[in-house]
Amino acid sequence: MKPLIRLWTMVGAGLIVPRPTGIVYTNQTDGTGCDHPELEGAFVPISNDYDHPSYEDSLECALCRIFPEGWGSPSADTCDAVDRLLSGYRATTGIRVDRSRMEDSREAWLWVTITEHPDHDFLGFGECSAVLTWPNSD
Repeated sequence: MKPLIRLWTMVGAGLIVPRPTGIVYTNQTDGTGCDHPELEGAFVPISNDYDHPSYEDSLECALCRIFPEGWGSPSADTCDAVDRLLSGYRATTGIRVDRSRMEDSREAWLWVTITEHPDHDFLGFGECSAVLTWPNSD
């Protein structure tokens, strides 16, 4: 069994970039559905520096507002809202919802594509897929 890191008490948002690291990450997702998907990879905290005037302006809080009830795969409208949100933060420039993985995505476990950008705090991954995760709504 590989080591497992539970992100259930994480503050902010992060990316899990699939890689053969030997470490598996999980988070509580899908609102009160309380799903616990797992993914082996590298965890990258993202936009967690509180450079905003208040928590209500943070990426984490904004993501929670987009998914107020959790439950199920995101709609196209929800994905559009997430893309608009991500385009507004320096740390998430070049990160977009992966529309081909909508059925695999849930509240607090959203598949995205990353196009590497000089503003990112993580470098050398190139273009790749990842899971964007944050504290879930329940």
